[in-house]
Amino acid sequence: MFVNGIRSVIALWPFSGRYWGMDISNRLARNLRMLRAEKQWTQEYVAFEAGMSKVYLSDLERARRNPSIGVLEKLATVFGVPPARLLD
Repeated sequence: MFVNGIRSVIALWPFSGRYWGMDISNRLARNLRMLRAEKQWTQEYVAFEAGMSKVYLSDLERARRNPSIGVLEKLATVFGVPPARLLD
């Protein structure tokens, strides 16, 4: 019974956010592109400020790589938002 309850929650979890069916990598990618566009910053500028390569940032913006918690924290600091905002 307990296991079935967990399975039910896990099965519904990806659909509980604002963007149903969008996995967390795609939400991060979308949010990074959106925040960067709002501030009119280049990938080169954001990557430099976050201490990463432009290629790595590009991969994050295309959901081709998964960042560590530390990288999320650095990016959130650069954009001046809480880390959870990047995953919303």
